[in-house]
Amino acid sequence: MFLDDLQWCDSASLDLILALLTDLDLRYFMFIRSYQSDEVEPGGELLRCFEVATIVQPVTRIEITNLPKEKLNLLLLNALQQEQEDDTMMELTEVIYKKTS
Repeated sequence: MFLDDLQWCDSASLDLILALLTDLDLRYFMFIRSYQSDEVEPGGELLRCFEVATIVQPVTRIEITNLPKEKLNLLLLNALQQEQEDDTMMELTEVIYKKTS
């Protein structure tokens, strides 16, 4: 199960997530969560939920940071099947980089 934007999750949904994550009889279940860490209060309800779940089940944490502009440019070149960058590609990279950081 993949859930995104958990920073907006309500308490009832967190209760359900916690019930799933702490159910030792539930087998073959992978939960992938995604949230914006800068939108979550330290010690808030979301992080407390995850702390409790971590006690019961092992957790692997992967923190994803922003792509550097050069890597974004390479990603766009590859996605758009371009062999070399030109002024238009650099402009596109700049626009996407500024909008998404």
